[in-house]
Amino acid sequence: MEDYVSAVAIDGQSHDEALRHATSVLDGHELLPWDLEADKGRLDVHREDPLEAIAKNALAGIEKALETANKIEGQEKLTKHYGGLALEFLGFSDFYGGGRVAELKVKTSAPTVTKTGTGKRIGSLPSKPDPKHAAQASFYSDVLGCPASLVYANKKEFRIFDETNCDELTPEGIQKNVMELRSRAWSRENLMRCAPNQTTLMQMLAPDWTDWGWKMDPKFLIEAREIWGLKAAY
Repeated sequence: MEDYVSAVAIDGQSHDEALRHATSVLDGHELLPWDLEADKGRLDVHREDPLEAIAKNALAGIEKALETANKIEGQEKLTKHYGGLALEFLGFSDFYGGGRVAELKVKTSAPTVTKTGTGKRIGSLPSKPDPKHAAQASFYSDVLGCPASLVYANKKEFRIFDETNCDELTPEGIQKNVMELRSRAWSRENLMRCAPNQTTLMQMLAPDWTDWGWKMDPKFLIEAREIWGLKAAY
């Protein structure tokens, strides 16, 4: 969706041109060989009418969030070094304009199975931002020295969170989020200093296999589980 919004709001393409561009990006995705059916299903919920509907709402949301901007800018690499840390933070903001950064999050439909057959459930918009999304937007806000908006969009509508309706994105909330990001980074760096090697470093934390980061090629999962002595359990 970011490709579509960028094509219209930044490059000046027409809706049809931008939709063709977004579709070509989608078609260019290589299905994961170890997760073919699930990966294909995730792609299919974006195609045709859902893709166009979500794209329109995503664009409307970003334009509303940045309505005071004379010009909207696209993705930007942002870095910042915080005191007490050896490593710098790195992120890529989605959109900026009118002295505000806006982060786009899309809620897609999900396949459903009922007694009467199969269908799709529209991805619902949150009543409040995901804490991880708020922290992400807060970092961009801190680097750029500006307010931040979170834009959620699905095929039916869009919803904007900012300092007017979200405590996490007020100046105080943003600083709190940044401090929490810094504290977590501090803890991780201390663990890295204490560990004599990579294997021990990994063993110092228990793995959360439900995290999206572990959705990978099974051969790498086997290798990872061996580190925690779990190979026989799977």
